[in-house]
Amino acid sequence: MLLTGTGAAFWADLQASSLALPKGGRNWCRLAISNIAALKRGEEAQRRVEALAAANQQADMEIAQRRAVEASLRESEQTQRELLAESRQLHAQLRHLTQQILLSQEEERKQISRQLHDEISQILVGINVQLDALAVAASIDPGVLRSESPRPSEWSGSRSKLCTNLRVDFARRCSTTSDSSRRFAPW
Repeated sequence: MLLTGTGAAFWADLQASSLALPKGGRNWCRLAISNIAALKRGEEAQRRVEALAAANQQADMEIAQRRAVEASLRESEQTQRELLAESRQLHAQLRHLTQQILLSQEEERKQISRQLHDEISQILVGINVQLDALAVAASIDPGVLRSESPRPSEWSGSRSKLCTNLRVDFARRCSTTSDSSRRFAPW
């Protein structure tokens, strides 16, 4: 860098050549000074353009990566929404099936209770009728008590029939409930 007469700095290119005169004369030096400030500014501008181009290329790559990540996040978010909706649907189905099972069990309990009540009432009425008949027969002929007394084994037949009917009915209801659960299963 050189300074002008006003003290301003500028870039300069110096070229010198020597000149020797024949016959023993003085040697001369030729010096050429060129102002290359514009050339230096152009080179600096070129470096800045290249740096900006590299920064733009890097920014473009980062933008592309960001867009890819955003697309992936949108896809993941959509998948999560679908899974949440499916989970809520399955939860509602499970709640509904649980409610059906509980209602079926409650209905079964009521039916068993009614059947047991009816059977036991019938057995007790039958026992009372037989006891009354035996009392009447015993008052007429005391030897009848030994030959015609009711046997508990005769009473168990109706109890066994009741239990068998309940088991068949319960099995039929359970198979209906499991058929409905298969109907709601997504697979």
